[in-house]
Amino acid sequence: MALGEAAAMSRISETKKAAQLAINAVDRAQIQIAGTSDREAWDYHADGRISDSSIMSWNILALKSCKVGGLSVNPSTFEGCLNWLNVGQDLGNHKPTDIDPYFTGGMMIYRGTCANPLLYENGQRNIAVSAAAGLCRMMIGGASGDSVGVSGVCNLILKNHIPTQYPFNMYFGYYATLLMFQKGGEHWKTWNAAMSKILIGAQCKGGGPNDGSWNPQRRYVDDESRVMATALAILCLEVY
Repeated sequence: MALGEAAAMSRISETKKAAQLAINAVDRAQIQIAGTSDREAWDYHADGRISDSSIMSWNILALKSCKVGGLSVNPSTFEGCLNWLNVGQDLGNHKPTDIDPYFTGGMMIYRGTCANPLLYENGQRNIAVSAAAGLCRMMIGGASGDSVGVSGVCNLILKNHIPTQYPFNMYFGYYATLLMFQKGGEHWKTWNAAMSKILIGAQCKGGGPNDGSWNPQRRYVDDESRVMATALAILCLEVY
């Protein structure tokens, strides 16, 4: 993702070449559904066989950045992620392409396969990867990406998951911020009013060595560092 954005902004040939090589590696690592030419998502390792919603989300952001930057992205990568989203999101009785302005759903599972998305112990659904899944649908679908799998998650976040204090799960916060910004309207206004106030208030200040940073919150992410917490907070605040 960083290489893709650098290539788009700098137009330096060496940077574009490096970004294309990275995207080619992402393309090669995508899981192929057994017995077909169809794809699903990615695992933590290039030879893994379990679709992981978190890895998918980072890769989709990288692929989208590179595509917008004029690099070559295989359309099959996006199609494969839609395969995984369509079996991993709980859309109730809706089709993936439906739009229901009142639906509060679209929860996404963490890991599994298209053949059996609930096969694994950690296949439970949670709001963090659900926000990421909604964003992926929007990134893949462009203007038409606001399906029930997007609007349902946005409605659910507004109903039950607006942050009220720091700490909150910054992984969730990052994806929810990008999703709500793309959704726009009252969803974005309500989310941003709460999120930005809390994050600005939680920034370290007062003359110490950590001034300007955010304290890590390991209750949500075991290996979160001060750098990670700070980077995610900044990315939330600079999205617009």
